Amino acid sequence: MSTIVPIHSIAGIAVAATLSLSGCSDNRQTQAPTAPQAKHIPQTSVTQRFAGHEFTVPSGWTTEKASGGASGSLLLLAPQIEDNWQANVFLEARVDQEKRSLEQSLADLAPNLKVRKAQFTELSRKTGKLPGGIEYGLLEYSCTQQGTNLREWEVVVELAGGNRLFILASSPLSRWDKYQPLFRSLLDSLH
Repeated sequence: MSTIVPIHSIAGIAVAATLSLSGCSDNRQTQAPTAPQAKHIPQTSVTQRFAGHEFTVPSGWTTEKASGGASGSLLLLAPQIEDNWQANVFLEARVDQEKRSLEQSLADLAPNLKVRKAQFTELSRKTGKLPGGIEYGLLEYSCTQQGTNLREWEVVVELAGGNRLFILASSPLSRWDKYQPLFRSLLDSLH
């Protein structure tokens, strides 16, 4: 079994710190951080740096940095709640002790998500290279959280030294056509 902690365990912490409006996690296995652990970062630029890489943040979105883990995590939040959900992107850098391929990482994620996500349905799975030449794997699925039907991407990006950048992008299913291009743009801007 995988030794990587699912991104959603950490997402649960960030969710609690941001009014439980983001991610699609089962928070029963995590505890909410205390207020000092999450810090709002004013958005003065649309470029953000995390885990040694830069990417473009959608205009108007805010960022929340959470401490914990080796490098902490970063949560990007859409400016408004729509259909009872606040679209978001959650980033976390971790080490893959098993040094799995991207294909194997995705294969290991799918059954874990099925157990943790209400009404989890895998929609697609692929690997490729971003415009900047960075290799990635993407698992797209639907699930339900707090009565809202969601569409999510779980993205695994290869970093130097066996590290991985995990990215969770989440929006209401009813708003996927609006947010999916923003998620794709953010991912494609990673360099």
